Amino acid sequence: MINGTFFNPKHTDLIFEPALIRNQDYILNVASTKTLVLTRTTNSKWRSDPGPLKLRRIDTGGGQLRVNADKGGIVVAEVQADLDVHGVTVEATPNERSYQSTGRISVIGAGFNPEDNHLRFANGLRGHGVNYTTVEHSADLITLQLTAGSK
Repeated sequence: MINGTFFNPKHTDLIFEPALIRNQDYILNVASTKTLVLTRTTNSKWRSDPGPLKLRRIDTGGGQLRVNADKGGIVVAEVQADLDVHGVTVEATPNERSYQSTGRISVIGAGFNPEDNHLRFANGLRGHGVNYTTVEHSADLITLQLTAGSK
């Protein structure tokens, strides 16, 4: 996700360093005038090696504008090397029911980091107090606390 202002649903093009090709390397969805959602396509990479992914220019219909030109663009991601299998598993709990306002949810499994975990959700939930805070970490349990006003 890239947050900003005045994104145009009809015409928004992004120029990255290293170069990425829209609809080949990634799919761009203008979710709103303030949010872009980038999805990497199958068999592509954000970078060929670890390092920053920079947004250098943006075009919302009036031509390509430089973004933070004195620094060569804005770092939108710090790409890490692919890691070997970590041995992380999450246990399915198909009979567990949660509601939009459920205050705490526990994820059970094995191989979690007992100090800090970064979770990614398909619906764009973000941790660190934005939508939830991770309040408990152990090798087999992660507990999430919903932030007030979030669902």
